[in-house]
Amino acid sequence: MKNLGIRLAIALFKLLALLPLSILQSVGAILGLFMWSLNGASRQITEENLRLCFPELTALQQQQLARERLRQLGILGLELAYVWQRSVLDVLATISVVRGKALINDAIAKGNGVILLIPHIGNWEVLGNYIGHHFSTTAMFQPSDNQALDAMIRRSRERCGSTLVPTNTSGVKKLLRALKGGECVAILPDQVPPKGSGIFAPFFKLPALTMTLVYNLVQRTGASVVVGYARRMDDGSFEMVFEAVADNISSADELSSVCALNAAVEQCVNKIPEQYQWEYKRFRKQPQGAKKYYQKK
Repeated sequence: MKNLGIRLAIALFKLLALLPLSILQSVGAILGLFMWSLNGASRQITEENLRLCFPELTALQQQQLARERLRQLGILGLELAYVWQRSVLDVLATISVVRGKALINDAIAKGNGVILLIPHIGNWEVLGNYIGHHFSTTAMFQPSDNQALDAMIRRSRERCGSTLVPTNTSGVKKLLRALKGGECVAILPDQVPPKGSGIFAPFFKLPALTMTLVYNLVQRTGASVVVGYARRMDDGSFEMVFEAVADNISSADELSSVCALNAAVEQCVNKIPEQYQWEYKRFRKQPQGAKKYYQKK
């Protein structure tokens, strides 16, 4: 029954992709506000994360930001139909501005490769298409339990030229090989890592279990690190933004490097907080004895 539901959803995505992006975004905004009105888990987790990360905001300001986040989430949901089903050229045509691309070019020119951090801000699938199209890119991919869904996402990410590798030791070896070849490696840095592959570091002043993969890759290759995101503009187009990461991302001290990684993500989030994935349980794992979050969600 679950597989049937996913197949129907994929079929719906194919139909939705025939519509102009502007219509999908408008309908998505309505769906997002409907999700807000349901007061489900996405809204509750978003509200808790915003209370934790922006305590300086009033309760009303936090609620307004949470409401806008759910609206943006609805937009993102229908945008994915367009990004996953339309051609790469159609997706690239939605990009109106690119800022900071020279950072990647300069990093690649050094010969040690570049690690591109792609936080869950705006529409990271659009950014993935852009990076794969313009640079020789390798990225980790966590397969879905559903073969049909897995095939759709994999096809979308590979057709732009990116090479996908598994999230295991074999995949890490391929990332190292790509960096040593002077190529680009794309990594989503703001998810809770598997046991044994992360340490706690501050994220919005709270302990967050954070991956050590970037630290290890930098130490072994000397690769440069850049952070990027695809900002959704008011007119529905996307602005590609690439920014430098603090030098201590290359520190030999693991904690210092991981702190720099979180600071880079935090800096991007602060610019467009309504487009960040606040519905994700970023703080679900805490140090022993620390307060636990999301207890009822």
